[in-house]
Formats: sequence, structure tokens, C-alpha cells
Amino acid sequence: QLNGRKHARPATAMATAGGGTGEDGGGGLRRVSNSYSNIAEAAGLAGLSNLGNTCFMNSVLQCLSHTDVLTRHLVGGAYRHEVNRRNPIGSRGEVVEQLARLMRSLWAGQSRSVVPRDF
Repeated sequence: QLNGRKHARPATAMATAGGGTGEDGGGGLRRVSNSYSNIAEAAGLAGLSNLGNTCFMNSVLQCLSHTDVLTRHLVGGAYRHEVNRRNPIGSRGEVVEQLARLMRSLWAGQSRSVVPRDF
């Protein structure tokens, strides 16, 4: 709870899977699996420690953290097969791996504050 109100868990994302309007496989919307549905009520309520001049970065990271589809993708590990680790001018997936690690820490429900030192 936060100030007497329960923090709502992210709603299950819906994705278009065809051309209909139903949820039952009729070509409409399908339910995307919720890979962190069993997280404690405090999940996602963690703050980010300010490491000097990181407040603007922390604000952006918090916004990204509360973008349900992105967070599900990162926390659940679905992004791993999409990373181009062979790009010679890329980061070989290190940026997305650190972002995913940070999102998992924020959504673990185990601490009130996370230090984004590795990010």
C-alpha cells in the first residue's frame, strides 16, 4: 500500500492478432502472458537513487519502467532473441541487458530503492 491505497499491478497487455474484435482466438485481441503476475504488491514502487546528476535519467527510467508492454518484454526475457549481438558498431546487447536487469530489480518488490550504477 502507498498512502492507504493499493498500488495496482500492471494490466495484462492486449495485442492485435488478426482482424476481429474478440479475445477468444477469433482473430481479435489476444492476452499477452503476464510473466510477473505473482510479484508482491510493492513491486514497481521502488525508487532510483540519485548518483549526483542522474535525476533526469532516473525520471526517464521510471517512465520506461511503468510502460507495461516494455516492462513485460524486458522482465520476462522475451527481448533476448531480438538482440543483434553481432553488429560491429553496436553494444552487443549490453545496453538492453542492463536495462532488463534494472527493470527486474525495480519490479522484484524486494527493495524500496535501487541504485542504477551499472546502467
